[in-house]
Amino acid sequence: METDQRTPFVPDGFVPPAGLATAGFVLEPLGPQHNDSDYDAWTSSMEHIRATPGYPDGSWPHPMTLEQNRGDLERHQRDFEQRKGFTYTVLDPGSRSVIGCVYIYPCKRPLHDAEVLLWVRATHAQLDRELWRAVWEWLDRDWPFRSVSAPGRLEVVATTARCRLELLRRQDAEPLQRLYGDPEAMRFIGADGSVRTPEQTAAGVGRLIDHQQAHGFSLWAVADRNGGEVIGVAGLVLVELIGPDVEVVYELVRDAWGRGIATEVGRACLDVAFGPLGLGRVVALSYPENAASVRVMQKIGMRDDGEFEAYGRRMVRYVAEPG
Repeated sequence: METDQRTPFVPDGFVPPAGLATAGFVLEPLGPQHNDSDYDAWTSSMEHIRATPGYPDGSWPHPMTLEQNRGDLERHQRDFEQRKGFTYTVLDPGSRSVIGCVYIYPCKRPLHDAEVLLWVRATHAQLDRELWRAVWEWLDRDWPFRSVSAPGRLEVVATTARCRLELLRRQDAEPLQRLYGDPEAMRFIGADGSVRTPEQTAAGVGRLIDHQQAHGFSLWAVADRNGGEVIGVAGLVLVELIGPDVEVVYELVRDAWGRGIATEVGRACLDVAFGPLGLGRVVALSYPENAASVRVMQKIGMRDDGEFEAYGRRMVRYVAEPG
């Protein structure tokens, strides 16, 4: 991974962790002292690494000499020292041989602070899931990032006290059916408030994934930060999916109501809108009789802008702008 930074990757006072140790592996900063073992690890596992999440285009790994590999490790070491990016070798705790690598670098997409990629050698393929979980918890616990992209695994847009906003995946349609199949939860959602079939929910998730790819924002899965359970969606979409206004949306399963979660994720969505996305205006729309939704708009600092025709009916509209 390479860097292209105009702002500091991590805050000035942040001290990068010296490593991470578990029963199955040890992480320490990668350097030229690991050259021989690192070279053996990835050159013996090229096809396995190319099939690992995050390496879809086959551009890496590519053939290199041992000396070229040393130069690459020296570059990663310089990046670490200059706080441009942080690469950790993954070692077997017994033999101290290299069995993988973890890369933490700035993400080129403005929606995310950082991007993490990792791999393990083919002989230790069973460790991939364990390594991924340990690294993800480590990033959440010990690093200063607001949002982290792990391509092919999990992509977090924002983190709040209790939730994560994650890019939607097609498999999220299953837990979201608990929201969209609930008549009470659907009373104030959509044009007519009717429940959706699992097939309709899956199609809707697909449209939102397409919206993310086309516009760089969309509705995101709201996941409980402790257990990871998907409890709804929140995010930013073009009104009626055509715009020009961008709408902040928060839709939660019933047992998440009345706990301040909608306010929490709504604020996070506006922070993303006016921060990394650089939007100049965001609206929120609600059925006039949905007093709870209107209270959330007020709590997150939006102002009343009257009523507006959208989704085939009159809606209350609130507006927020940067600053």
